[in-house]
Amino acid sequence: MLILIPSRSRHDRIARGPLRQLPAPWLGKTVVACPEPQRDRYRRALDAFEELTLRPAPVLVTVPDEWRIGRKRRWLGEYARDVDECFMFLDDDVGFLVRKAEDNWQLREPTVAEVGIMLSYAEMKLMTDDALSHLGISAREGNNRIGVGDADALQDRNTRLMRAVAWKTARYLETDPTRVEGIEDFDCSLQSLRAGYENVCLYYWAQGQRETNESGGCADWRTAEVHAANVRKLAELHAPFVRIREKKNKTGGLAERLESTIYWKKAAADGAKKMNNLQNVQNTPAGGW
Repeated sequence: MLILIPSRSRHDRIARGPLRQLPAPWLGKTVVACPEPQRDRYRRALDAFEELTLRPAPVLVTVPDEWRIGRKRRWLGEYARDVDECFMFLDDDVGFLVRKAEDNWQLREPTVAEVGIMLSYAEMKLMTDDALSHLGISAREGNNRIGVGDADALQDRNTRLMRAVAWKTARYLETDPTRVEGIEDFDCSLQSLRAGYENVCLYYWAQGQRETNESGGCADWRTAEVHAANVRKLAELHAPFVRIREKKNKTGGLAERLESTIYWKKAAADGAKKMNNLQNVQNTPAGGW
């Protein structure tokens, strides 16, 4: 499984994100994508990471500066097509956590080896479950609500995934991540669920970020107005499974913003029904019964 990290204007923080937690073998399968004009700054930052940690730096690739995140993700999906059957998108500011114990919902920072176990488990789960098109690591927010248990028990199907999402490469390339910007991950997930595939969220592990809309990344161009327009577009594309609401955070560049409530399980049920109907039609003899 490839690890794909789109990044923009965060060369000074790239080593503080998921790179610091990835085991050496996984760093060897990691790709960081930055805008072409920022290539030299990212190259120096990654070379410094390699020198300081004595672990391999990820591959650095560049994309046109004018590309926004959806076009960049599409290009990375096409990159993965020639390399691996699956990949995981990671936000460049994400950090991983793990349950303290199977009977404890509290979280702690994992060892590098435990992050490797998490990634291997995610890859195995994704590639051995034919119903799945994508899979995610739980957000830290609300991770405790599912209760306690081991990795096999702490799972929920057809729900919200963000910041750390793995895809079967072929299934991802069936979606279009360029229709909405900044919430293209939700759009792609809904596209896949409504096509009849499923997702699963793993809660034994978790991930979080320092703040919403931290400087760099999508914050370079995403204003409250731009975000609101994309939320409205998402609701139009996926009616009746998306409802618009207002949200307020205590911190972050988009503390007050328009946001969406998404009915993931209803969207998945609708997709499963459509897929079953299509299969029934395809299995019916040309002359009928």
